[in-house]
Amino acid sequence: MDEAQRIAFLKHMGVEQYYSRYVLVGAKASVIPAAEEVATRHQRQVRPSEAETGRAEIERAEIGKEQISGEALRFSVQFFRVNAQLAVINEAPCEAGGRENQQATSLLTNLLVALGLGQEELAGLTADRFNWPLAEGLGAMGDSRHAAKLALNGFITQRHEQRGFSNLLLLTAQLVDVMSDHSERPDMGDQKRVDAPYKFTITHSLHAMVAHSDLKREAWQHLAALRGRLQSV
Repeated sequence: MDEAQRIAFLKHMGVEQYYSRYVLVGAKASVIPAAEEVATRHQRQVRPSEAETGRAEIERAEIGKEQISGEALRFSVQFFRVNAQLAVINEAPCEAGGRENQQATSLLTNLLVALGLGQEELAGLTADRFNWPLAEGLGAMGDSRHAAKLALNGFITQRHEQRGFSNLLLLTAQLVDVMSDHSERPDMGDQKRVDAPYKFTITHSLHAMVAHSDLKREAWQHLAALRGRLQSV
């Protein structure tokens, strides 16, 4: 993993890092001197050769491509732990207005009631938020979608270990392929994830269903297996 990504992930999870002020016996060589060497080279203001100039232009172009692809993936999700049987993640547009958010919240309540949840379980429903990228510039490093998947899965795993749930429902507009275990775009509905300690279901985001009411019928079909599991408890 890229060092900057590793540091950002640890910081997001609340893990403090330890930096020794002394050389530890048997420790691997530090990456800091290499970074200092790069910084020193830029500070010398020495005219580079034509070969070095050409190589630097190529590297700059490649970095630019990665930044463009990385900036394409930005998202914000809300995590709701409903009860021991169900947790919900909804992808919310970063620029959504107050009215849209109110309609989405109302739709979530109606959806959960239709799945068999009681009003008393929904009364104190609160959301934890996860935003990608974790820090500006992080999404532009390497494979942004893979890094986002690792980070979001880490967030979900942490919540599952803390509070537990048997089913996870993802309401999303652009994270279907990110959260799938398959390289091709999977169908919505129940997902096959043999290593997950919970059943995983994907359908349209709340905001997408508010904007396009015809998606509600599709979503209800996607939730058929989940509905059966919840009502059989």
